[in-house]
Amino acid sequence: MRRPPGILMTAIIVAAAFAAAVAHGANPQGPHSFDGQWSLEFRVDTKPGGESFTTRQGIVVSPMHFQFHSAKDLFQFRDDRQVKLEDRDRARLAVNLVGHHPAGFTLTDRGQWRGLLRVEGSGSGDGPDRKVQLVLSWTAVEGIQFTTESQTGTSQTTRLRASEDATSLTLTNEAGTVTLPNTTIWTSQWELSATSIERSETGPGVIMETATYRDRRQTRLFPLDPSPEPFSPPLPVVEEIELKQVRHLKLVPRG
Repeated sequence: MRRPPGILMTAIIVAAAFAAAVAHGANPQGPHSFDGQWSLEFRVDTKPGGESFTTRQGIVVSPMHFQFHSAKDLFQFRDDRQVKLEDRDRARLAVNLVGHHPAGFTLTDRGQWRGLLRVEGSGSGDGPDRKVQLVLSWTAVEGIQFTTESQTGTSQTTRLRASEDATSLTLTNEAGTVTLPNTTIWTSQWELSATSIERSETGPGVIMETATYRDRRQTRLFPLDPSPEPFSPPLPVVEEIELKQVRHLKLVPRG
């Protein structure tokens, strides 16, 4: 007479069945392909060593270092696969430059501002073929810029504050206060496919899936000046973006 398997043998059979289900096409099931927790990191940088250009006034800027960085954690796509979010807490913009005036003196600018990143996006496709379309809008909303001049040894401090919707900027320095339309709201559009999808077992019949969407490209920023008549040419920069999606899936064996 065949004896029923003991507890140990039962556990071995269950584990083997689970492994076979994964190996032979178990279907991960979730509410939809864009559920789970997401994070986003976006970065804009000039090349190492900075960039050089000449303004309309004949000032040779060399070098100019420009950096924008934003990191947003723990957001979700809605059930209709749409997402809308903004980062006002961790977004930062920094600029450092040296300008060589035709008259023979130099200007040095150092600015650091709190940034704003707004994101609207949607998802399409399923499984490994899913894609994310994003439109990013970003700018500076509050901070200080220090300018020094070598000829006279004078310096100037300019404070910047944007309106709540970021459509206008108020600049205040020793010369007074002026409010201008914010022309330096830059837009960046992306269509991203998953560059990697990793899965690991976290419990009986449950796996954790981490999908990474990453891309990098060269582009040019324009305008660089908040004034209605920009004096700087487009600035070459590198944009980098990374999305991560983490979700827990239940394994449903086929057949």
